[in-house]
Amino acid sequence: MRLLASLPDEDQASRFGDYLLTLSIENSVEQGASGWQVWVSDDDKVEAAKLELIKFQANPNAPQYSSAGRNAQKLRNQQEKQARRRAENFVDVRTQWARSATAFKPVTVILILLSCIVGIASFLGKRPERLAPLRISARDIEPVETSLGPVQGLHWAISDLTEIRQGQVWRLLTPILIHYGFLHLIFNMFWLRDLGFMIEQQKGAWWLVILVLAIGIPSNLAQYVMAGPWFGGMSGVVYGLFGYVWMKGKFAPHEGMALHQHTVFYMVAWFVLCFTGLVGAIANTAHAVGLIMGVAFGSAGYLRRKFLA
Repeated sequence: MRLLASLPDEDQASRFGDYLLTLSIENSVEQGASGWQVWVSDDDKVEAAKLELIKFQANPNAPQYSSAGRNAQKLRNQQEKQARRRAENFVDVRTQWARSATAFKPVTVILILLSCIVGIASFLGKRPERLAPLRISARDIEPVETSLGPVQGLHWAISDLTEIRQGQVWRLLTPILIHYGFLHLIFNMFWLRDLGFMIEQQKGAWWLVILVLAIGIPSNLAQYVMAGPWFGGMSGVVYGLFGYVWMKGKFAPHEGMALHQHTVFYMVAWFVLCFTGLVGAIANTAHAVGLIMGVAFGSAGYLRRKFLA
């Protein structure tokens, strides 16, 4: 805030202040010891305001100064409306998280319970025969014979999913309930709890169901095509929910979903680390497709407004 001038009467100071506002020079007019003071808010615009002051003092009754009051009032009204909209759209993320932690979220809780039940029943994957009804395909597909010898990978076709074509459509989704090992289960359940609760709190249970189906089925099919039927885990869905919330925080923060930058960094870093192979056999295709689907859903509204408005 910089003092620009001290004018002899309130009318002159107000007219000049209004005129500056129409030029996008924010200012305030206050009564001072030696008259009415005009203060400029932005230091970068003081020089431009000084040039306007010289013109005003040369002819304070010029028409542009007399009519500035109406235009300035319109600008103030617009600024007030924008301020009210910002206040209405402001979301205290801490409050949202507190509500999420105390309210019951049926879809998220059911997914966690089902994953834990499957984990216990299968001894966390150590009894694979008990997982057969949940795998995308129960068949053990043999490696393909080629001129270079048997090759396993990149040869599983959607047409091979005979159980699904015979009506066992649940297999498209149920691999998300299969986990191999305690850490695998706990890691996914913690992320599912946090992200699922947030989405269910803000968008409702049915929207979370739609997201889980829209993310889980494509990520399972893609993982099957790339690596066969021996996979499982909620991580494809988790990365999809992560991508969805991440984009909502960037493009629609008023919807009450946001992630800390440290969380984004951790999730992206883990995503990249899994592709290196240093952490063992990971369903990387499911991670990638899940993330792509989540980002697409999370940014769809913004892209629609930007390109179709």
